[in-house]
Amino acid sequence: TPMKPDSLLRTALPVATALILAACGAIQPARMALPEPLRGAEPISVDGMGAGQKGTFRAGDYSGEYARSATRLELFGDFAVFDRGRATYTLNGVTAAPLFARCTVRQTTMTVGIVGFEPKKLAYECDFSEQGKGVGVRFTLQEGRDAGVPKTLQAERRGRIDFNGTTLTMRSVHAVEGSPLPLGTPIGYVFEQDGRPVGAVALTGLTPRLWLPAGNDDTRRAAVAAAMALSIFWDPAQRP
Repeated sequence: TPMKPDSLLRTALPVATALILAACGAIQPARMALPEPLRGAEPISVDGMGAGQKGTFRAGDYSGEYARSATRLELFGDFAVFDRGRATYTLNGVTAAPLFARCTVRQTTMTVGIVGFEPKKLAYECDFSEQGKGVGVRFTLQEGRDAGVPKTLQAERRGRIDFNGTTLTMRSVHAVEGSPLPLGTPIGYVFEQDGRPVGAVALTGLTPRLWLPAGNDDTRRAAVAAAMALSIFWDPAQRP
């Protein structure tokens, strides 16, 4: 006996839904290509960060709260675009008292025809305090090219964090594992000490992943503080 249309629909709908969900589950975020010293190491997930404006997070033995916002002002279409952002986070587990960070980001871009320029290149900075007092921690991240130079396909970043006398430099990563083509926007960042990779943070999907130096010294603490600053960062290059 032929199946009635409504019965056929009721039968086909769950099957189609299951197939769609299975397909979505099979799609995995692109994996950041890691430098050789970090390959094979087990990453730490930053749970709770997601895409929200505020909330709590946990990354292994470290936890905290965060809040962030971003604005964009466009004049005459995309002729002049002003991006501004703010973020704060509290990090438990790296110092005796919770470490508090206050971050700002700013960038101005201009487009003439098909050529884009940055009169004020991206600058992302964080100041830190502990129990209301300033501490010896400072984070900076900037665009990797001079202002006024035409934009290229890659939004490269360079930065550093100074943590109680320990300095780590950082660079954006655009290489995807298994792909010969780099991404235009950063997929994550690598932390280096004296030119040697010691840690990284991957920013694919909604759950950042960390690779941290072993031990419990200031190198690891600096990497954690920098990784959290980058995890809450809303990059203007990734906005529609």
